[in-house]
Amino acid sequence: MVFGDLFQLPPIRGAQAFHQPDRFDSSTHLWRLIVLLELTENIRQQGDTTFTDLLNALGVCGLKAPHFALLELRMLTEASGDFDLDRAICMYPTRAQVDAHKTAVLDRYRVTKVRVFKFLSQDVLINATRNADNVITDNIVSGNINKTGGLQKELEIFNGARVMFRSNINIEQGLVNGAMGIITEIV
Repeated sequence: MVFGDLFQLPPIRGAQAFHQPDRFDSSTHLWRLIVLLELTENIRQQGDTTFTDLLNALGVCGLKAPHFALLELRMLTEASGDFDLDRAICMYPTRAQVDAHKTAVLDRYRVTKVRVFKFLSQDVLINATRNADNVITDNIVSGNINKTGGLQKELEIFNGARVMFRSNINIEQGLVNGAMGIITEIV
């Protein structure tokens, strides 16, 4: 049995489960051997057709004026409580928006006189085949965080900051992509 939601976003730098890689063109396409059974009754939003209709329209890019009006009624004009600037988990489509959010959170804490620490990355050449003493690593190591495993040249952080892993570090100990924590001490 295979379960899934075909309306989910496709994997980043990957393909949907039903996409057969080109190198397997001559092989049997296993996805085509699966019998599809579509679930048609929405149990989670049972009894709330307004919300169900909204979600269905959103899933197929079919939002209309009444849907937008309903969403606007639910918009927060001022973030507070669990939706406060530094408490809510925010997702943005661009790095520029992420950086703007990060700056706003840091500025808020600086105003309250919380000490913000700045750490600079230290890149070194390991197992270099030439004398690495006079090599400027900035000329070798990319400044693009997409090419450095998401590691930034500078990290600003403070006690009480919420942090999230962006890759798996130690699965057995739960240090996995998406795991969150709060900085309690910087030594």
